[in-house]
Amino acid sequence: MQMRPNRYRRWARRARSLVSTAFAARRGSPQSVPPSQGDDSSQSLASPQSWRSSPSRSLADRIHRPHVESWDTRTGLHVNRAGATTPLLEYEVRDGVLTALRRLNGHHKIARMRSWLLPMAGLRVIRWTPHPGRAWEDEDYYVDIASITVEGSRWRFVDHYLDLLVYTGDRVEVVDLDEFIAAVGAGYLDPATAERALETSHRALAGITACGHDLEAWLKDAYGVRLF
Repeated sequence: MQMRPNRYRRWARRARSLVSTAFAARRGSPQSVPPSQGDDSSQSLASPQSWRSSPSRSLADRIHRPHVESWDTRTGLHVNRAGATTPLLEYEVRDGVLTALRRLNGHHKIARMRSWLLPMAGLRVIRWTPHPGRAWEDEDYYVDIASITVEGSRWRFVDHYLDLLVYTGDRVEVVDLDEFIAAVGAGYLDPATAERALETSHRALAGITACGHDLEAWLKDAYGVRLF
């Protein structure tokens, strides 16, 4: 769902309305919470971009508890959402941000992923590296809305479903709002967490766009963080 600047507040209001409906319908099926058909601020909630690797999968198949991942700067290991452990190729903590590079084993298109974990912003920023010889025509940055905590050398990430796709200098798109609403209806996010996720996504969406659809510029301006 691509946003025009004057629709940010309208989108936020519509998303909050859907969340309220989902909480009210929690005793029923999560799939019983439909997107509005008359409000284009919530258009394409179930668009293929919401599940780009497998657009044919239904929303019912995609409802899941929040994904959890961790990084350990003492052992240099990453544990993915399935519990598999992968050695990190590079990692560094600087100015309260963890930067980590790892291989993405078995992916047909992507060879590596570099992640920046920003606890202060509630964001994970991802930049993909395709296999040699493969052109990359997708987003420049993939942004997860999340809760990130640090205990000693362990960084823990809990996904809050909402994601942003940043096409630098062009646009920002919101994806997986349908999964977010369904997860709220299923009880996987409590009201405070859901509200925080909406606020975080709205702040990032508006801020990145105000900086000319430039994520790096926004992070530097808002948090003093340099990705490179």
